[in-house]
Amino acid sequence: TLLNEAIKAQPGDAAPQVALIDHLLGRRDLEGALATAQRAGAANSDSLELRDALGRVHTARGEVEQAIALYTATSRQLPQSVLPRLRLAEAYLATKRTSLAADQVQLALIDAPRSLHAQQLAATVALRQNNPSKALATARTVQAQRPNDAAGFTMEGEIEAALRHYAEAAAAYRKALAKAPSTHLAQRLHLALIGGGNDSEAARWAEQWRAQRPQDIAFVVHLADVALGRGAMEQAEQLYRTVMERLPDNALAINNVAYTMVKQGKAGALPLAERAATLAPNNSAVLDTLAAAYADDKQLAKAIDSQAKAVALAPDSAPLRMNLARLYLLADQREKAMVELDRLATLGKSFGGYAEVAQLRKKLGP
Repeated sequence: TLLNEAIKAQPGDAAPQVALIDHLLGRRDLEGALATAQRAGAANSDSLELRDALGRVHTARGEVEQAIALYTATSRQLPQSVLPRLRLAEAYLATKRTSLAADQVQLALIDAPRSLHAQQLAATVALRQNNPSKALATARTVQAQRPNDAAGFTMEGEIEAALRHYAEAAAAYRKALAKAPSTHLAQRLHLALIGGGNDSEAARWAEQWRAQRPQDIAFVVHLADVALGRGAMEQAEQLYRTVMERLPDNALAINNVAYTMVKQGKAGALPLAERAATLAPNNSAVLDTLAAAYADDKQLAKAIDSQAKAVALAPDSAPLRMNLARLYLLADQREKAMVELDRLATLGKSFGGYAEVAQLRKKLGP
């Protein structure tokens, strides 16, 4: 509402238009973002910021070729601007046209040799071209240009982590943290320590960071997500409970506590899952957890209803559809289960649950 009021007050100012587009993208309102970008661009066709925003909307919608066409035209019309070239490079990287991306990055660096955006893309291109020494050389150039900045050391850490050189990545992240402490860098260092097999050091680091920054709830979420990914459900539950206590109305925190309880077979997950669904009734992950909690409580009809809603919200999610098929089987609704399994079978072996799908279809018969 405030952004729309700002646009009405200053219709020729691109800044609130771009802010509104970014806001809509953040909410995944891709149709609204596209309509806003097209309308704003038609009223101010010379604005580089609005053209860039429209290209980002096309990319978010999966319309990469349209974004490429737009950035190409913009680059020709505004050859002095580096940004369209960098967006082109990003689009080419997204479509695995690495050599074309390299060309655009090189042109951008000629015009803006100290552009951090261009240097970061140059390092990415070098890694894609299996040239890690060139990528690291770019990171060290950034370090020399910005000796008091974390950017170059962060870049080095990312490159070493991509190469699975976890000890080197951890060392680089420590240097970056010394320049500019941040939650993101703390998370990256923690992951590098785990990647290198230093679980005890990772735990000590996490404890130290939390002691120094007790208000950093994002780092606690990170620790909970890592525990969840490693199957440490009890640890994940306790960490998510810490988040829930700090953010009592956060639907995802509540949902994650319920999810870990379901996975452990603990009683009491259903009230939490229902509360999360009340707070976020259109979140497919929340509804998926609610369905699992209903199933554990032997309320199969409600479980199926919740899971079907989750699938309707995210129809391309194979795991959600697989969970629906399993619930139909539990309820002995074989025909409905087969419909879902047939759809999953079309994904082939690209779906991690393909073997289970094949087994269940064979079991159900023609």
